[in-house]
Parts: sequence; structure tokens; C-alpha cells
Amino acid sequence: MRVFISYSTGDLDLVRRVAGEVEHSAEVKYWDKDKKPGERAWATIFGWIDSCDLVIVLITDKAVRRGLAIGKEIGRGEAKGKTIIPLVDKNVPESELGCLNGRTFVRLDRDNPGAAMLEVGEVLKERAVALATAERAEAKRSPKKAVVSGVKKKAKKRAVPAGEPDLLGVLAVVGAVLLVVWAATSK
Repeated sequence: MRVFISYSTGDLDLVRRVAGEVEHSAEVKYWDKDKKPGERAWATIFGWIDSCDLVIVLITDKAVRRGLAIGKEIGRGEAKGKTIIPLVDKNVPESELGCLNGRTFVRLDRDNPGAAMLEVGEVLKERAVALATAERAEAKRSPKKAVVSGVKKKAKKRAVPAGEPDLLGVLAVVGAVLLVVWAATSK
């Protein structure tokens, strides 16, 4: 599962806390952690949104002042059919939430974010189950494709100490290539 976090840079400490909670069950992308020098900002952010499964939007008083940018990120997520979870600081009045277009949200207490994070965790679990169900359905329709994508996922997640060859990763890639060749020639 992949998650993108939309926020105001003035809330970076809060973003890190939320990301720390979510990283246990998802790969998290956000600007201050994942940007690379020379990248085009909006192309990068939209790419992360396009490839994510869920968008968390942190709305605080600082974010309300940055409403146009957060509105663009919410709009992109909506256009791509992403699940969007707004976490709204308890001090932000509902009259300031026009960027949500009537979307339901979770109130966030910065000093005690536990309750809000439990709600986010429930949505993450539901989303993970839906994704797993979709992957199983795809595997039944196309078992060879599912095996190849499963090999690629395992190869990506394996950590190899610096300077050592990733023999299992190489074997996984070779196995995936052989499966693709086998699938193409067995028709």
C-alpha cells in the first residue's frame, strides 16, 4: 500500500508523526522527505498521487493559508479516484474547509493524535483488504502475470548490505524473465 501526505511545510513535525504511524502498514511519500534536487515539483507530486492508494491531507491553520496547493493535491487525488482522508486540526473552523468540497474528515488533536490515527488505521486496513482482494481476483484471471509481479515485489523489498551482491534479487529477476519467456512460448 502506498500513501501520499499533503500538508503545509510549517507542519513538518506533525507530518513526521503521522508518517511514522502510517509507515508500519504503507510506503509513505511526502515532499520534504522524498523530493530530489532538480525535479519539477508538481510533476513529482502528481506522480506520487497517481501511484498512491490513499491520500492523507493534514489541514491545520498553516495549511489553510496554503489552501491553493492543498486544493490542487486534493483535486488530483479525486480526479484519479484515490481514497482521500482529511485530518483537520481541532482549531480549524469548518468555515475554512472549502477545499474539502463537503468531504467528511477526522478531527485531529495535535497534542494527542491517537484517536485520529486509529481512524486512519481502520481506513488503511479496509483499503489493504480491498487491494488484496483485487490482486487475488487478478491472479485468478491471469496467474502468470500475478506470479511475475509477485517476484518483482519481493525483489524490491529485500534489503542488501552495501557492497554485497544481491544474489536472491538477481535470481528473482532471472526467474521472472524465464516465466515471461515460458508464458510467451507456451501459447
